[in-house]
Amino acid sequence: MKLPKRLQQLLMCGVCFGAMGLVGCATNVPDSASELPVVQEAQGVSYGFAEVSLIEHPEQALAMATEQAQQQVLARLNQPFSGPVYHSQLERQLREKAQARLPQWSLPAPEVVSSRVDDKKGLVTVEVALAHAPLLQQIEQKMDELNQQLMAYRFMAQSGSRFEQLKQLAPALPLVEAYKFWQGWQQRLQPDLNGQNSIAAILDRRFTVLCQQFSVVINPLVKEAQDYEQPFMQALREHGIEVSAKGPDLHFEYDIELTDERFAAPPMQMRAKVVIKSTLGLPVTQWQSDVSAGNEWTEDSKRAVIKDLAMQVFSHLTELLTEDGASGASL
Repeated sequence: MKLPKRLQQLLMCGVCFGAMGLVGCATNVPDSASELPVVQEAQGVSYGFAEVSLIEHPEQALAMATEQAQQQVLARLNQPFSGPVYHSQLERQLREKAQARLPQWSLPAPEVVSSRVDDKKGLVTVEVALAHAPLLQQIEQKMDELNQQLMAYRFMAQSGSRFEQLKQLAPALPLVEAYKFWQGWQQRLQPDLNGQNSIAAILDRRFTVLCQQFSVVINPLVKEAQDYEQPFMQALREHGIEVSAKGPDLHFEYDIELTDERFAAPPMQMRAKVVIKSTLGLPVTQWQSDVSAGNEWTEDSKRAVIKDLAMQVFSHLTELLTEDGASGASL
């Protein structure tokens, strides 16, 4: 990486290469080993320092010290970002699916700017530096590109069911998560940067609210299935799907039938059918499922198979809400 002109000027007086690539003088390397810092940051540059014993081959000592100093800088900058906050299991699942598409990005290795050999103490000391400016330029370019793509969603309709609105937002969510990824790096490299109320931030907040308010209503397809309404409702809520008859965004119609252990050989099975319909009563998707249980029906085994069915419903729902988000987005 080419260092900024100012940094080059600062280092000119300290870079004096010897026959083995070692520097006899250095501007920032302390004279005393006890004063040796690990990482410093100044004027948009991260500096790393390391020292190793002067072994038989000075080239090896230099290489070891260089690697240690570089790893110290990279470890400092690569510290994990604070974990995201999710307000519902639905939001967590949808965001994690989008985050799985985030780009792989790694920092370049810091460059050696000075090194020193102390023959009396038998030490090699190395200083490396990583300039933030070219990285910030690359990051800002990525953010600008993403912001331009997100502008297409600024006039997205805010009417209709939350299911329909989340479907419309699906292609934008990977872009929003990518924007937040690059923004995190921008703030790490330039902490004093003021945040901006970008289109990404607006869509991000809107997505959270839609997930928080999302709800469904469940209706048995046959009278016998009413016996499982409460446990099915509870299992859905445990998977983050709110069940409410007040302004639902989807209708879940279901039929649950447990094999009669008086006439069936084990293992016991639950046969279920679920139909998902829109608020207009139009079918969105449907499927049938067989779930095996133990050798006999107990209250625990009944809860387990109904919970398994709720997990399947949750999985199908998240697939419906993300099926349009895997194409067309350039991260």
